[in-house]
Amino acid sequence: MIRKTIVGIMMLMIIVANTNSSNEVFVYDREEAVKYASKHCTNYNSSYPIYGSDCTNFASQVLYAGGYKTNPVPNKDISYGDLGTVYKTKKYWGAKKYTKEIGGIIKKTDFVSTSTWSNVDQLAGSSYYGLQDYMVSEKGKTVNCYSVTKTGIKNLIKEAKKGDIVQVAGKNARFNHSYIVGKVAKDKANNNRMDVYVYAHTGNRDAGDSDCLLRMLENGVLDGSTYIALIKA
Repeated sequence: MIRKTIVGIMMLMIIVANTNSSNEVFVYDREEAVKYASKHCTNYNSSYPIYGSDCTNFASQVLYAGGYKTNPVPNKDISYGDLGTVYKTKKYWGAKKYTKEIGGIIKKTDFVSTSTWSNVDQLAGSSYYGLQDYMVSEKGKTVNCYSVTKTGIKNLIKEAKKGDIVQVAGKNARFNHSYIVGKVAKDKANNNRMDVYVYAHTGNRDAGDSDCLLRMLENGVLDGSTYIALIKA
C-alpha cells in the first residue's frame, strides 16, 4: 500500500510539473527567478543586450533564471546583417552573441535576440511571435486577461504567483509592456489589502511600495491601458 502511494505521488508530481520541451519536464524555480529580478531590475546585466524598450528582454531573463532553457537561433541561420538586431521567429527563444564575417575581411561580434525573447507579443498580421505567443504556443502556458479596473486587477491578484509575467495592452489592444511578479502580499499602507508587487525595466520597478498593481492603477500609471494579462509561468 505504501509503495502504491509513493508511486502515485511521483506520477502526480510529473503531471503537474511545467513542460519546457517535448522531451523534458522541469519545475520552474520561482525563488531563483525573483532573486534575479531583484538583483537586475536596476543593475542591468551586461551579459544581455539592452534595448530602449527593455521590459520583455528582462522578463525573458527572469524566466531563464528560473529554469526555462533557451533555444537560440542556430549559428548557420544568422547572417552578418542579423547582428545587433531582433531575429523574427516563432520557434526559437534566446539572446546571445554571434561572430560573423563579410567578404572574408570584416569580422563583427554582436547580440542577436529573438522576437520571442524581446517583443511583448505578436504584431497584428506578422508571421512571428513575441514572448506571450511563445509561452502559449510553444510552452503550453495559460494567459488570463482582465480589465484594467480594481475588479479586474483583484481577480488577477487571486491567480498570480511570484515569477509570473504580467503584460498590459494599450488602446489598440496590443500588449506593449511586461512586468514580473515579485510577490503577492499585503499592502500595509492600504488596509492590508492583497496586491501584486512587480519588477520591470523601462520604467524600472523594484517591487517596492509604489510598485504594486492596485496602487499603480490609482496613481494613473496604468492610464490608457485596456487589458492586463497574467502569463502563468
